[in-house]
Amino acid sequence: GLRIAGSGNATIERIGLSKIAFQRPIHVPKSEVLVVTNQYPNYTDLYRNAFVHRRVVEYRRAGLRVDVMRFNPQAPTSYYEFENVDVFCGYRAELETALRSGTYRTVLVHFLDEAMWEVLSKHLDKVRLIVWLHGAEVQPWYRRTFNYQNEAERVLAVKKSNQRMRFWKQVFEMSSRNIHFVFVSQYFADEVMEDVGIRLPRDRYSIIPNFIDTNLFEYQKKPVDQRKKILSIRPFASKKYANDLTVSAILDLATEPFFSDLEFRIIGDGPLFDETVEPIMGFPNVVLERRFLQQTEIARLHKEYGVFLSPTRMDSQGVSRDEAMSSGLVPITTRVAAIPEFVDEDCGILADPEDYKQLADGIRRLYHDPALFEKLSEGAAKRVRQQSDFVHTIAEEAKLILT
Repeated sequence: GLRIAGSGNATIERIGLSKIAFQRPIHVPKSEVLVVTNQYPNYTDLYRNAFVHRRVVEYRRAGLRVDVMRFNPQAPTSYYEFENVDVFCGYRAELETALRSGTYRTVLVHFLDEAMWEVLSKHLDKVRLIVWLHGAEVQPWYRRTFNYQNEAERVLAVKKSNQRMRFWKQVFEMSSRNIHFVFVSQYFADEVMEDVGIRLPRDRYSIIPNFIDTNLFEYQKKPVDQRKKILSIRPFASKKYANDLTVSAILDLATEPFFSDLEFRIIGDGPLFDETVEPIMGFPNVVLERRFLQQTEIARLHKEYGVFLSPTRMDSQGVSRDEAMSSGLVPITTRVAAIPEFVDEDCGILADPEDYKQLADGIRRLYHDPALFEKLSEGAAKRVRQQSDFVHTIAEEAKLILT
């Protein structure tokens, strides 16, 4: 059950989230910390803020007990379990009740929005707030122009963007010392502060990358034949993920005499899947799988492949790419946004924005140069362990939470 602060005989006023729903058993926690997130994975939708779930699991392994609330108006008030984590679903009233209970001294927020802020901002005298910023929730419309199909969509995006930027300016202007912000890359921090128009004092924010589980995504030296085996695991929910460039790169390589010697495996799901992969459906050496994967499945697949093809149009880090790098796959990606903070010529291949030919050329280089593949594979695994492993992420977050 959820572990809530207070004695085993806690009164209804002291039992936090348990007060709201089903009077589940109450246990004494080691920390009075609540994670609030707009989405959370479940067994039928594994990718819903999976990186938040990884944090929760690792916090607990490190001895930091946290409760989890999925803050979403579309989810009925309820509990569900996901990989031994109890998740409470609620909205404004439920969050208000939890904070009034006095149970939680620290709230960790992912994808802050106006509805969350309406509740949280009233409790800053008693509750410390740590806010992670990831991308879409804070970026103005012009950072994602690739998503708009027509003028009507652009006009609507501009309207929502203006409202969003007014909101974040209000949040950044809040003078309370009880708010701290976390960005996953320096590039993203600089971009957000430029867009909002407010430069946060350096002690008000931290740069901590998303955690990469280097034990799960373990490195084993890659046989050089795996340079011919190319993997892509990406959502197909937005053009941000640039799966169309992956398809174009494959089509470009199809003219090569060695094309049949290559194997491609593209796995993902989302509304853009069918139309995106349609041009390559006839190739016998291209495997297409429309599905989601659990992390253990991804780790097993990494052992079979040597190259991770992951172009992008915008990334504040790129977690799936870093997981592949941790396993020793050579990333072929795009030199855009924060990518150069995590990938350079010693551990991967970078193509210019929108340049599918350079993506294809990266595969050509690795095919013709096995020594380069070995060097980059080892470099990729080393880079992740120097930047995004437990010590550089979860341990830093735990220090911040317990400060």
